[in-house]
Amino acid sequence: MQKNKNRKKIAPWIAALVFIVLFGSYIGFLAFAWMQTRGVAAARIFIGIYIAVLAAMIVGIIIALRQRLKEIDGGEEDEALQY
Repeated sequence: MQKNKNRKKIAPWIAALVFIVLFGSYIGFLAFAWMQTRGVAAARIFIGIYIAVLAAMIVGIIIALRQRLKEIDGGEEDEALQY
């Protein structure tokens, strides 16, 4: 039973890591663009807002991952199979 729970934990980790790397690389690209827009305040504000949204999405992914791992540990998925 423990092996099955560990196997179920792999998919959420992989999905979370893929999206964190994707959003993190996009943040890096936007940070580079931020540095290149020295005198354009409107562009810097737009890029800053976009970076903040992506960072909030990464935080949301981490929170969702923690909740999913708690569900797997709690066995809620196994209980739902009974119905």
